[in-house]
Amino acid sequence: MRTGKRWVTVDIERLTETADTFGEPDPTWSLHLVRQAVVKPATGTEFFRQGTPVVEGEYHFEFRYDSDVAALTARDRIAYNGQYYDIKSLPMNVRNENREVHLLAVLQQ
Repeated sequence: MRTGKRWVTVDIERLTETADTFGEPDPTWSLHLVRQAVVKPATGTEFFRQGTPVVEGEYHFEFRYDSDVAALTARDRIAYNGQYYDIKSLPMNVRNENREVHLLAVLQQ
């Protein structure tokens, strides 16, 4: 990673399920990590789903390496700028140098 990239603060939330009063699973998102990242748009597509236009955007997130970020899964999501991004790819330790972690996430509709 070179200096000069635009670093922003992102929240990483983890999905936890607890039982409600009727014993049904109640999914809850809770804050897991707060990290600095570089956010870049990757691709975007537009299509119709049941007659409604849908825009799907993929974003590339770059983090400085740490073992917590490298262990993220699909049960986590990224909150940034008032929007939520579902993690689409497992975190990639770039060149296995333990310096950068990259992942791809999809903007929620």
